[in-house]
Amino acid sequence: MDVHRMKIVYILVVIVAYFANRWYRTPNIPEHLLNHPATFVPNLIEEDAAKELLELVKGMHEFPTNLNDLNFYDTVYEHIGEAQKIESDGKCADPFLVPNKDGSLCILPGRIDVAKHFMKYGGVEGKKEKFEVAASRLLSFGRYIFDLTSYPIVEKLFASEKFLHGAKSTCPPHKQILDPFQFNFIIQVPGQSVALHLDAVYFLHATRFEYPMWLLSVMAHSGLYKEEFIDQVQVVGYVHKWEDSRRGGKFVYYLNNSINAYQEEPLPRAGSFVDGSKIIHAATIYYPDLKPPIMDKSAENKLVYQGQDKWTVTSNGKTLKTFKTDDLRITIVYRARCFESEEKKAQFSRIRETKEDIRPVDEILEDLKKDLHETRGYSMEKLNAFSRYDLGMILLDEYIKYPLPPHGLIPVNYCLADRFYPWLKPILDRIC
Repeated sequence: MDVHRMKIVYILVVIVAYFANRWYRTPNIPEHLLNHPATFVPNLIEEDAAKELLELVKGMHEFPTNLNDLNFYDTVYEHIGEAQKIESDGKCADPFLVPNKDGSLCILPGRIDVAKHFMKYGGVEGKKEKFEVAASRLLSFGRYIFDLTSYPIVEKLFASEKFLHGAKSTCPPHKQILDPFQFNFIIQVPGQSVALHLDAVYFLHATRFEYPMWLLSVMAHSGLYKEEFIDQVQVVGYVHKWEDSRRGGKFVYYLNNSINAYQEEPLPRAGSFVDGSKIIHAATIYYPDLKPPIMDKSAENKLVYQGQDKWTVTSNGKTLKTFKTDDLRITIVYRARCFESEEKKAQFSRIRETKEDIRPVDEILEDLKKDLHETRGYSMEKLNAFSRYDLGMILLDEYIKYPLPPHGLIPVNYCLADRFYPWLKPILDRIC
């Protein structure tokens, strides 16, 4: 083959590889999770309110990692049957299992859907990192509060004209009755991220107070329970004072199946209105060139305010790193449900109080197995033979389609492979 033809072949190969790569990375988000409203509002939170919120954050003193959200509420089904006995040293050997609330079992964490995708693909940035670094990027810190009456400043946020206007435009037009129910403080230290996810999904008869959140996410992606879906409005607001685009920590979200997400800067006192339970979203890495404090997923990890604008990250009581308040990315996320009428709102509350018609988790799994059989060709015999751990992994792989990183030659985090194939460690230690 002459040089001219070789050049043509090379160019064609590059073009084909480019478009094949983009086709592979094009998101495959289900239709019912697309084209929902999202609105960014600068100066959403008043200056005095932002100061009061920051003081509230400091007053809360301790923030466990978001891996431990069950510290703040109880759920009927902590797991789907995948639980294993914890090791004698209090750790969970499986990379995807963590200690449960009382430390007696190893279970899939509530957001295994989020962690599994981030670990495999490296997040929005497509990072290639060892397990310990990737896991620590996800172990940001937070508190989940469901008693709003104890926090007048948060009640003021829900009552503000700016919130009411944004909420009305975010909720469906036929669901304009608001039901404020929760707020969170979420904090990242440098090097940490919020991975792609859907927020806790609420159905009429299924919420985080009954089932693991990853299972609710599977249910939402499946589209099988759309008639029972409870719409929400949430604000992602920024309490920190710094304004520096070089720090990263951008809010990203997907309104369609474009390869690139929408992005917004985490400006002080700004906020984004979305229904996070039907818009896939994340935050880019805060200080992307830095590594986070390395934390064992099985340890008791906390961010603790020591006073005088000083914070420490501790793991089983040992201080790993110290930060100032200005070093932190601090968000408040506050949410309200959207209902068609006061009667529908009352019905939802009654079901929560009485637990009427709450289905056993086995029935939910049977629904999903039936769908896997009828729409995806799985043998019911094989599905019934799988362990609950393996069934959980199949549900995650089949239903949850978070987007892949848009850039980089290889979208997979190959540096994680030695966690599952130890013989690769000498090779990966050289390149990762």
